[in-house]
Amino acid sequence: GEAPVRGIETAGTLTAQQRLAAGGSVVARLAVDLVKLLTLDRDSAYGLLADATVTIPLLRGAGRDIAQEPMRQAERNLTYALCDFERTRRAFAARVVGDYLGALQQQRAARNAEENERRIAQATARAQRLAEAGRLPEIQVDQARQDLLRARERTIAARSAAEQRLDRFKIALGISSDARIALDEAELDRLMASDAARVPVAGFSFADGEGTIPAPPVEPWVRMALRDRLDLRVALGRVEDARRAARSAADALRTGLSLELSGSAGERRSLGSAASGDATLDFGKGNYAAKLGWEWPWRRTAERNAWRESLIALERAQRRAEETEDQVKAQVRDAARGLTQAHQTLEIQRQAVAVAQRRIQSVDLFLQAGRAQIRDLLEAQEALVSAQNALAAAVVGRRVAELTLLRELERLRVDDDGQWREADDAVEF
Repeated sequence: GEAPVRGIETAGTLTAQQRLAAGGSVVARLAVDLVKLLTLDRDSAYGLLADATVTIPLLRGAGRDIAQEPMRQAERNLTYALCDFERTRRAFAARVVGDYLGALQQQRAARNAEENERRIAQATARAQRLAEAGRLPEIQVDQARQDLLRARERTIAARSAAEQRLDRFKIALGISSDARIALDEAELDRLMASDAARVPVAGFSFADGEGTIPAPPVEPWVRMALRDRLDLRVALGRVEDARRAARSAADALRTGLSLELSGSAGERRSLGSAASGDATLDFGKGNYAAKLGWEWPWRRTAERNAWRESLIALERAQRRAEETEDQVKAQVRDAARGLTQAHQTLEIQRQAVAVAQRRIQSVDLFLQAGRAQIRDLLEAQEALVSAQNALAAAVVGRRVAELTLLRELERLRVDDDGQWREADDAVEF
């Protein structure tokens, strides 16, 4: 039967929460109320309340290692991603260089085929004149003509292969295959003219031997790779991560014991307490409490399964790290063997080109003296073009082998502009 009470009530709350490095948490809240009665005495008042709660784990979840594990793992995952990106960028740089040199090699093969066709055409014309003079049988002229036709066919195939290789290189660069680009053939000329034996690779030079080809320092290179390889660092880091995850999973099986400290000061206001006046923050009249929470480690099936899975993950990470270490050793040894083989192949092909050139000169002199046939000259020219193509392939293979070794040793540095160079740190043999 009382008269209704009408009024306006407004409230606002500001809450702040902070996790502690040792595993606890702090929650603070500030509440402000504004009440205005529209009936009766039309009183108004505001309320003000501040409270804070501090929770500190004493057993399960206590300690910096457990509390900061999510943040630590997130930071390490970012580091692993950067390492993977850097490895991918270096491998991409080496692959682009290999594709570029491969395209140059194919263009050189096409040019060698054109030069071989020109020489065979000259030899065919010469054989025709000798046959007309009665100094050469007609069957040898036909042999020269057949070789000329085969040389033209090889030239067409070499040109097509060069254009196809160039299109694939454009696609590898991410540009349109319709783009018109020209490769710098002087790069291949510089590689063929340089003395590869005197160019040091990871601190080693094949020119150090006296009359023999020295063996590369494989074991020092292996130690260097085990020290610097980013993928091995990531694998070892994964082992440490799995070990910490196992400790965190084991901590979840412990008894829960926490200390909670709370305190509040001030009062709230509503329509029913609008006539009580304004509230103030009087910490001397506040309410304070301390509570000790205890949780028995019962019914921990999910936590137990997680702990066992973490142990399995730890063993798996250790096996992967051991496998990565073995792979690093094998890759470095393969790269060292590949570099040695490529260097020996390059030296052999250079000698083969010199022998083929001398052979052509000798056969030409014998042909002029009538002591050789046109077939001998054609075979010598065929041997020369084969040796020239093999030499270009050996030069490219030698350079690719160098880049492969530098990549396996983590000594290939690529800057933001795509420029690559060998690492400047010293190599200890």
